[in-house]
Order: sequence, then C-alpha cells, then structure tokens
Amino acid sequence: AMPGQFSVAINRLDALFCVEPASAWAAWTTAFGYYWSPSSKALFLRFIGRESPSYSRAEERDAERDNLATDAAVLRALVKATYLVWPPANDPVHEDAYSPDIADKATSKRSYFLNALTALGSEQALASLDALAVDPDLRRHRDTFLYQRDKLVRTSVRRDLLPASEAITFLNSFSKTPTSIEEFRALIKRHLVALLEKLHHFDDDERGGSVCLNSFGR
Repeated sequence: AMPGQFSVAINRLDALFCVEPASAWAAWTTAFGYYWSPSSKALFLRFIGRESPSYSRAEERDAERDNLATDAAVLRALVKATYLVWPPANDPVHEDAYSPDIADKATSKRSYFLNALTALGSEQALASLDALAVDPDLRRHRDTFLYQRDKLVRTSVRRDLLPASEAITFLNSFSKTPTSIEEFRALIKRHLVALLEKLHHFDDDERGGSVCLNSFGR
C-alpha cells in the first residue's frame, strides 16, 4: 500500500504546486525542513524524476493552470533544491538509444525550473538569480546563474518591456560592459559554460553544435 500512498501524495503535491506554489513548498519544508538528509533527497529525486501528470483532456492542456511558472520565490527555492539534490554532474550521457528514466526527467526538471525563473523577466526573478549566484551552497554553479542573469537582462530589453531610456539605465546597472581584462574573462567564461551545457543536453551533436554556436554568436 505504501507505493500507492506515496504516488497519491506526490500527485497531490504536484497539483498544489500548480495552484498554490508557496503552500506546496511550505508543505515540503514543514515535513522535511531545509536540511537535505539522504531520505529527503531520495524522496525529492523521485518527485522531480517522475512524469508530471496532466489533469485535463488533451485539448485543454494548454489552458492548464500553472501558477508556479509565475512565482519567482518558489522557483528560486526549487532551483536550489534541484541543484543540490541532482547537480549537473549527475546528468546521464546517452551515446545510443535514448529512453528517459528518472535521471533524465530529474535533469529536465532542473532545467525547467531555472529556465522558467529566467523567463519571468522581472525584478524579482533578477533578484532571485542574484541570490542563487552568491549562495555558498551553490558556488560550483555560480557561472550558470550569472549567465541566466545576463540572459534575463538582454531578453527583457530586447522584448521592449522597458522604455528605451529605462532600458539603458537597466543595462548599465545590471549588465555593465567589461572594464578590465578580469571582467571580460569572467563574461566569456559564463558564455562558454552555458554553451557547453547546451551542447551536453542537445540530442543531435552536429545540429546541437550548430544551433549553440549560432546562438553564442548572437
């Protein structure tokens, strides 16, 4: 009965994250706290490594409620959790046939949380990425978060979310042009780290390399 009860509990938690993300994260931390023990890590890995259920008919899925995708605070917490429980070093490498299992789905979920946070393009999302970049528990992944931060700033301006005058101020405040060799090296390193991650996760090596290099060139 335990496996069935676990599945029901996880399904309910998954649904709660879609409707009330803050309540869902509070439920998790109330049960397990903020310390990642081996047992809580194993449970969280099962949560992020499963196929997310859909509660609508196929034609209604685009309209499914997903408040998680708009909650920067909870996305930040989930990004940190996934990077601690399932860091990129654990990601599987497929050389032949690809058949996604719990490891592949956990990898995809980690990327989803980080990309969803960046896609918000808001001041709250920017502050969240800044916090992740300086979090001592995540120092090994600092370049990844700084790259996403730069991407958020560039995308926000490109989408005309700010008037031109405010966009210039915004860029000068958060994404200054390198003024020293050290700053320039740091900027290039962030882009290279992100490029390697894209190449690592792309199925078709040749096409992936072309797409990533073109993107990097822009």
